[in-house]
Amino acid sequence: MDIQNTNIFANTAASTQQKQSLTDQSSFIGKNDFFKILSAQLKYQDPMSGGDNSEYIAQMSQFAMIEKLENLADQLNTLYNLNSTNHAMSMIGKQVDLETLETGVVSGILERVEISQQGIKYVVNGETYAYPKVLSVGSPVQVIE
Repeated sequence: MDIQNTNIFANTAASTQQKQSLTDQSSFIGKNDFFKILSAQLKYQDPMSGGDNSEYIAQMSQFAMIEKLENLADQLNTLYNLNSTNHAMSMIGKQVDLETLETGVVSGILERVEISQQGIKYVVNGETYAYPKVLSVGSPVQVIE
């Protein structure tokens, strides 16, 4: 019986790199930075002119938006991790073709998936492969004697 291949995520490593660049905290102002700026403005404001109330309200609403966006980014990151884990586990017991930088293309039955802080690793033919590119997934080949 032939393997019926199904194209899936093109490259787990590329997806991981995209996720890391999207969630890189150093590329935007966080709530701590915002509070530092706000406290510096209050500390060094002109005592003769006072502060503009509408400006402070606008800054507080910006702070609320920043906090909500940080929460949304955390939730999306959690969803991405759950989806990646679910996807990897759905391939257990299936015939897979993986491509890695070290070994090239590897074919075999996906025996298990190892999940850690570093990411998802696939075990095929008793060997563990970290961050492989999944080329195809199909039903296991059945040998008829």
